[in-house]
Amino acid sequence: MDRRQFVSTAGIVAGTAIASNVMASGKHDHHNHDKMVKKRKISKVEQALLDTTAHCATTGKICITHCLDNLAAGNTSMAECQQAVLAMLPVVDALHSNVSYNKASKKNLKMLAETCLSFCEACLKTCEPHVKHHKECADCAQSCKDCISAIKKYMAAM
Repeated sequence: MDRRQFVSTAGIVAGTAIASNVMASGKHDHHNHDKMVKKRKISKVEQALLDTTAHCATTGKICITHCLDNLAAGNTSMAECQQAVLAMLPVVDALHSNVSYNKASKKNLKMLAETCLSFCEACLKTCEPHVKHHKECADCAQSCKDCISAIKKYMAAM
């Protein structure tokens, strides 16, 4: 047995022994987790922001697929729209995650919300020319409008 195998085996044995002792001692009670974990109340403004950012991400992904299909068919007019949505999605996802985790500072959340607002406005601007011609673009544009409104309300409530 070489040194790597020995260290690996020793780690597994030690981990198993520790897990067995914890389980046998009964110190880890799964039924009392709810009593130990402090539950956070999510405000209506935060919930509205979480809902709209989730919806914005979903409609954005549908829009990207539509743009890709059009680009594959030779319609290059959708390229700018696709780029704007691709840029917006990770920022919307980041805001959604940080608000739901509730671990970031208010200062950082405010900066992220302002950034997200800017990306949603840019996405909306590039979607607008396609709204009358493509349902996917109309849906994406509407969800960006909703997101912009929710972000502004969230920032005002901070």
